[in-house]
Amino acid sequence: MIKINLFFILLQINSLAIKILPERRKNITIINKSKNLDLLNNNIFIDDEERLAINIFKGYNSLIRPSPCYNQTIIYVDFGMAMILLINVDEKNQVMQSNAWLTMKWNDCQFSWNPKEYSNIESIRVPVDRVWVPDIVLFNNADGNYEVSYQSNVVVDYQGNVSWVPPAIYKSSCRIDVEYFPFDEQTCMLLFGSWTYSSKEVQLRWYGNKRFVDLEDYSPSGIWDIMDVPGRMSLDKSRVEFRIVIRRKTLFYTIILIIPTVLMAFLSMLVFYLPAECSEKITLAISILLALVVFLLLVSKILPPTSDTIPLMAKYLLMTFVMNIITIMSTVCVLNVHFRSALTHQMPQSVRILFLNFLPKLLCMPLPQPLRRNFGISSIRHRPLNVRGGKRLAEVDQQNTEIGVDKSNTLPFNITKNLSLNNNTKLKKKQIVRRKRFLTTQSQKERR
Repeated sequence: MIKINLFFILLQINSLAIKILPERRKNITIINKSKNLDLLNNNIFIDDEERLAINIFKGYNSLIRPSPCYNQTIIYVDFGMAMILLINVDEKNQVMQSNAWLTMKWNDCQFSWNPKEYSNIESIRVPVDRVWVPDIVLFNNADGNYEVSYQSNVVVDYQGNVSWVPPAIYKSSCRIDVEYFPFDEQTCMLLFGSWTYSSKEVQLRWYGNKRFVDLEDYSPSGIWDIMDVPGRMSLDKSRVEFRIVIRRKTLFYTIILIIPTVLMAFLSMLVFYLPAECSEKITLAISILLALVVFLLLVSKILPPTSDTIPLMAKYLLMTFVMNIITIMSTVCVLNVHFRSALTHQMPQSVRILFLNFLPKLLCMPLPQPLRRNFGISSIRHRPLNVRGGKRLAEVDQQNTEIGVDKSNTLPFNITKNLSLNNNTKLKKKQIVRRKRFLTTQSQKERR
């Protein structure tokens, strides 16, 4: 009996639950609809933009080239470039790194609508992966990354015009001519074009009719000055080439490289100004030689190791290096000749002819007279200087001391001293005679 009562109670509870749940669901749906109406009333623009995006992308495939408008078979892409920063020019690897903005604009008929139907919305921003974009890349890329580094949004307007301005950092190959380093001027190319589409499918045009790189937002570099940025279109209009003409700023290299090397070249000539007794002549020349080696290593680290052209700066350093070596060799010869004596060396006949006969005539100098005429010496005889044995050397030394020949020189200094004294006495005698004659003539006049 109790079981039957419990069964009827459960049936009543179930029937009540079935009646209550539908009413509660109706209330929930009514509340949600009222909330959506409030959102529509407060945010009409957001819903219209979402509805616009749904409508224009209905049946759209971003992997397929859009059909051209106005019964055309070619899609025209307006292409332009704006230089923002010249990051680096690597002369050794011949690579130019630059920060640039590309500007591309084309027309897609599917992206057209009436702004009045969508609360006067004239343009929307959509991700770039949802829209077809031309595969324009940098052909002379030097790092293997041909695409842009940042995928920015695409701007679509109600007339079907699609604009895309992606920023990118490009590393392009650039042939460096270092002949006039550091006063050089380089020309680097940036070649853009479609990677897969031919000129019958996609053609390029100048954006805003600008046939050059836009430098309005350019930040100047501390090393290079941009001189000119012309552009050139290929005949089939499938490629665009921009020429970046840059010139190096020479102040740093003038102070660090050019002025020190010029001063060292003048300093090497001062080696000949030092007296022969100075032992620092060779030390100074070798120090200049080592400094030139350091500057040659510095230039070789900066410039590319190409054999096409040799920089004028390297030629100048090389010639200064050779001139310094000649200076060292001549200094060694001068010191060798200076410290010779009559006991060890004799003047060769060729040197005698060159310095005592030929050079005086060439320099319009009076020829030196033989020793016999000048000093009247008959006992001076030149001994062979390749003396063998101590006895022979002692005889030559004794004879030189008797005559008065200096060991460090080949001229007899006692004889020249006596000659100068004799000349002075003769002059004094002549003056005395003239004085006596003058006095006698004066006395005779007074007597008359």
